[in-house]
Amino acid sequence: MSSTPAVPYDYSADAQKPEGGDLATLTNLALQQREAELAVEAAEAVLSRSQAVLKDISERTIPTLMKTLGLKEFKTSGGLTISIKEQLRVSVPKHRTEEAYSWVEENGGADLLKRAFHISFGRDEEPWAAKFERDLKQRKKPLHVVRSKKVEPSTLKSFLEGKLKVGVDVPLEKFGGFLQEQAIIELPKS
Repeated sequence: MSSTPAVPYDYSADAQKPEGGDLATLTNLALQQREAELAVEAAEAVLSRSQAVLKDISERTIPTLMKTLGLKEFKTSGGLTISIKEQLRVSVPKHRTEEAYSWVEENGGADLLKRAFHISFGRDEEPWAAKFERDLKQRKKPLHVVRSKKVEPSTLKSFLEGKLKVGVDVPLEKFGGFLQEQAIIELPKS
């Protein structure tokens, strides 16, 4: 997508199409593309605002009101069921990765950790990279190797939710985690 100019572009000169079929077609297609780009930008802005409103209502406004009313669940006269569920949010901070993953290993999740090696080759080292691929064990050139551990975010979240469910005291701060109250709206069953 092209960048939006700081000053709005005046399309009136382009609306007067040049003589000639292909050039007129090209100009028309360029105008259509720009209209489509502007429509996408507008739709993304609406989506972003709508997501913010939804987040505010579902994670703050409804849970606060229901807590004030002393309710965990409510069924409307029309049949909607409104309930408050705690959702686990997890985003391991880089500086806590080692201690978070150590906790996972110590608490039965060692098999969730994936070990990865990242080996960098320079752009002029394609032949060497191909040779390395063919013969990893007999490498003759020292390599800069980065070893890391990783747990897929959804897997980590499921693992921690399982631990919380059975009453394990999970140190959420190690995982950048917290429990977020969220309103869940269910339609009536037909």
